[in-house]
Amino acid sequence: MLIKCDLCGGENKLLPGQKMLKCSYCGSALAVEDSHFEHLILPHERNDRVAGDMLRSFLLRRGAGPPVETKIDFSYVPFSVIEDDTGGTSCIPAEGAPHAAGPLADIPAGDYSFFDRDLASGEKIIEEGSRDSRASRLIHLPLYIAAFRIRKKRCRAVITGENWHVQMEKMPARKKSPLDISLLLPVAGLFVLYLMIGGLGASWPARLGFIAAAASAAWFTYRIREKVTAGNER
Repeated sequence: MLIKCDLCGGENKLLPGQKMLKCSYCGSALAVEDSHFEHLILPHERNDRVAGDMLRSFLLRRGAGPPVETKIDFSYVPFSVIEDDTGGTSCIPAEGAPHAAGPLADIPAGDYSFFDRDLASGEKIIEEGSRDSRASRLIHLPLYIAAFRIRKKRCRAVITGENWHVQMEKMPARKKSPLDISLLLPVAGLFVLYLMIGGLGASWPARLGFIAAAASAAWFTYRIREKVTAGNER
């Protein structure tokens, strides 16, 4: 953005967030009024593959299972940046933003520039509607909107370019873990072993005593092994 010097009329380039600058023609100090409204864009190189990987990782970490039939749409979406009296900042979708886009907890870092359509590299730009009077800035952020299916349920997620943050309105239910037979084999083996040891007793109290002694010995052996292993890893 160009700011004209009040003294010499020279035009000086203003960078995003800059409040003071020195005229490159006459050297006088120029101040930008606090009421100055910034319209910025965060240029981003589109990469649907990375966005899909981030979505898959996000869902698997939360036990929802892998997404299938994933379709990704990309666009620059407008957000209003609003600062409250306590210095806090909120970033909410501007009028005209897709329904899937929600408020952002963190504004992604990056090399913001004053809004220029050429910086979108030909990608779709969502036009903002009426301007929020509370907003100090309007920023167009690169957003991937992914539509996919988990089991039989259709879902949508939003992935923010640059910081690759994934958000969903509602997380799918966790996938039920199948029964792992390999975990049951040691348990079954111990059960049979304890029955065999218990058979050494001549009466039920004696058999129970043998089983309790064997279980205690196994537990102490396990604890000693855990302590030795932990000591070796230090």
